[in-house]
Amino acid sequence: MPNVLRILFVHGVGNQQADTSWQGGWEDAARAGLKRWEPQADPVFDYVMYDDLFAAEEITAAGTAEAVIKLLGSGAVSAAAAVGDAVSGAAEWIGGLFGGRRGWLDTMSDRARWTAGMVVQWAENERLQRRCRQRVVEKINAFRPDVVAAHSLGSLLCYDSFSHPDTRGSIAGKTFVSFGSQIGNWFVKNTFAGRLRELDQAARWYHLYNARDNVFTAPIRIVHPTFEQVNTPSDVGGLDAHDAVRYLGHANTVDRVWRCLAAPAAAPGVRALTRAAESVAAAVRPPAHRALIVGINNYRGSIPALAGCVNNAFMVSSVLQELKFPADGIRLLLDERATAAAIRERLAWLLDDVRPGERRVFAFSGHGAQLPTYNAAETVDGVDECLVPVDFDWSAARAITDDEFALLTADLPYGVEFYAFLDCCHSGGMSRSGGAVRGVDAPDDVRHRMMRWDKSKQMWRPRRVTPLNRKIASEDVENVRRRYAGAAGVTRRIGRSMSLRGLPTSAYDKVRALRGHSGPFLPVLIEACGEGESAQEYQHGAASYGAFTFCLAKVFREMSRTRPPTLHQLVAAVKEELQDFGFGQTPQLLGPEKILSQPLGVVATRAASRGKSKRR
Repeated sequence: MPNVLRILFVHGVGNQQADTSWQGGWEDAARAGLKRWEPQADPVFDYVMYDDLFAAEEITAAGTAEAVIKLLGSGAVSAAAAVGDAVSGAAEWIGGLFGGRRGWLDTMSDRARWTAGMVVQWAENERLQRRCRQRVVEKINAFRPDVVAAHSLGSLLCYDSFSHPDTRGSIAGKTFVSFGSQIGNWFVKNTFAGRLRELDQAARWYHLYNARDNVFTAPIRIVHPTFEQVNTPSDVGGLDAHDAVRYLGHANTVDRVWRCLAAPAAAPGVRALTRAAESVAAAVRPPAHRALIVGINNYRGSIPALAGCVNNAFMVSSVLQELKFPADGIRLLLDERATAAAIRERLAWLLDDVRPGERRVFAFSGHGAQLPTYNAAETVDGVDECLVPVDFDWSAARAITDDEFALLTADLPYGVEFYAFLDCCHSGGMSRSGGAVRGVDAPDDVRHRMMRWDKSKQMWRPRRVTPLNRKIASEDVENVRRRYAGAAGVTRRIGRSMSLRGLPTSAYDKVRALRGHSGPFLPVLIEACGEGESAQEYQHGAASYGAFTFCLAKVFREMSRTRPPTLHQLVAAVKEELQDFGFGQTPQLLGPEKILSQPLGVVATRAASRGKSKRR
């Protein structure tokens, strides 16, 4: 720690300039955390105050209501289903802003204007963003802090400043701490063209995350040597969990953040302990190449049973081990154990700490479905393709949707090879398909969400839904709309991160260039059939398999005897094989062209890959 550590705090939402009594609590928490490791620590503090910039930008009650609808409708609540009570917690928070959970759109409050309204106001106002960047940089230049610690909306202002090409140098050599932050929220992420990038000029970036903080906060999964997410769980939820002092004084913050900031001046033993912990973590790192394989034959309740999914799982595992995937890097979830919660937990393991050059594989054999989605105004705004866990109940909380994939994959390093093999279909969703083998027909009450009564024709018709992205919906149907948003442009197709592709193409390209990235990470998606088709099962003597998985393994082994095929070659050959078998399904392939065009050889061993990476 320098002789005097200089900490610049940036407050969050809530009209903080009106009452600055909160500052003492922040300073006490930071001082106590540092003194835990360096008793002589005597930091100095300053603040970035910016409410006046927002007050100068008018927003009406109607505008506040629209802001909240956009923020809730961004997909944040759907994705938050992964953390249990976050859906109801967000609803309760909104209800608190507007005096009750029902009718909240009719009772706008000043509190709402200074909370959700501020977040959306900033996200949609480039002039306000520019003025906020200027305010942050001016204070940094004047105060010259060692640490910038930003809460809630303040973290958005700082991330924008530290990632914008005109101002990114302002964080050079400094530590950034974000907490109670909406940086990873879907709506906010669209401002940055769907992807967050590392702050490569920062000395360190700590992101403090509490899953029970429901104020539109989100985890961040950047893989970079200078980034670390510190989990700071609490025993309370809602606005209490959003409290800045809880974050700054949390035991994990004291251990991971304040200790490291105090370490340069602390006793040698503290520094040695930190280095030893890092060495142990590197030594026990799980296999670099991993796979999660899910197979579900026996579903609960009225969902039809399947026959070949468990056999699929073992077949995929055998092929991966022939490609030199380590056996201890392959995990299976079968039948009753393949709940939504278990799949989410294993997906997090699968993609944890993934680095360029490493392969991760997700294979799913089971039912697929289509799930109508509602926005915050309680109107249907689209359809989610989803994978059907064993405990599926037609709710987002017990389905694996595109938002789940986006939450985990959007910020992965581009050099990662992540393959998703999906032997299921989504054709059995909103219409009676007559028995799609691996797709589930919706109950009538769920189908009703996507239907409207045509009085003049005296018949039911599909409900009109606004396309997810009008620009994408107007592009060439075959190459863009169908592959990303379905034929009607209203489907969040699984694995495409459609919630993060909300900008029109021209703006999307402009922001990507400005922020120095290529948009959300795109996995390699190998799907059993096209939109509207059925994924079928195959009886191989007395054993059942998915027709797609059986043909895929068979063709891959045959082609590999001469030379490893590319994915383009493999999927084309599997298509012919399925036709020869008499199956009316067309396998689909989507992903980065560089990966689709390279041979599918064996994976590098850890010893070999260690020589190519400076990080191991």
